[in-house]
Amino acid sequence: MPLQVIEAIDPLTSLARLEASPVYELVLGLRTLLLPARRTNARAARAREALEPAFWNELAAVYGRYADGGLFFE
Repeated sequence: MPLQVIEAIDPLTSLARLEASPVYELVLGLRTLLLPARRTNARAARAREALEPAFWNELAAVYGRYADGGLFFE
């Protein structure tokens, strides 16, 4: 997710900076592979073909216990 710069003349705007962490990007990417939306379904299918079954089993075991990765967002 690229950093988005919001232009504003409000003096308080410069006090807030929003950006995503690499860990957030990793969690979001892995969750997208496990629970693909309609727009990412083709990409997830290609990943399933390219990666070994052991990877998917381990990913499901780790993420499945934590609301399909949703609890990692905290």
